[in-house]
Amino acid sequence: ENIAKLMLMRGDADGLYGLKDIVLTGTAKGSADEFHNFCVNYASRGDYESACDLLKVGLQQHPLSTDLLADYLQYGIKCGRDEDCSDFYNRLKGVPKERWTWRSFDFSIDYLKELTSALSNADAIEEKKEEMLELADEFQKQMPYDEQPFLAKAEIFEFFGLSSDVTAVLKEAVNNIKVSPKCCLKYSDLMLERGEYSEVIATTKRGIIASAQDQATVNIGYLFYISA
Repeated sequence: ENIAKLMLMRGDADGLYGLKDIVLTGTAKGSADEFHNFCVNYASRGDYESACDLLKVGLQQHPLSTDLLADYLQYGIKCGRDEDCSDFYNRLKGVPKERWTWRSFDFSIDYLKELTSALSNADAIEEKKEEMLELADEFQKQMPYDEQPFLAKAEIFEFFGLSSDVTAVLKEAVNNIKVSPKCCLKYSDLMLERGEYSEVIATTKRGIIASAQDQATVNIGYLFYISA
């Protein structure tokens, strides 16, 4: 994993793909986290095919790793591996939600959005929307003090063009989740567009304070800009 990162930094594509060939033989062993991090080196280059090939090796060693299954959904849908994605999504759904990570929820929802984009039947689209919202609700149940489930739900509503629901979810997060810089930023943007300046000022202040407690997950400079 670390060698791959070093090769990526140096632009050593031959070395990077030499490592891939070694891993694909199945002789290399590693944890699910190591496989996840290793595959990122290829996905960051836009080589989703290689990332998926390597994830399959990882899933042979860790067949119920929710992160690796979610990673495959994220990369596989981008390189036409529809059948594999379907199989791995069904496998992931069989894992208890208590073992799902944020990636499991986020990437599953993103996968369902991609499937929905290819649909034209209104009933089928509604069915996918309900499936996404059920995942978002379960996400919130498993991580009740995290802003990410709220953000995921807001983005589902945004995907379906339900602007009032987007606003309501973000406002709920801002009011109830102590550290919610991403939701503060997104909500502030919406309020700025609507000319609700008092809301903008109050929310950006909360976002700036939250960012100081968080690991810089948002552009704090942009929060100051909106506030100004």
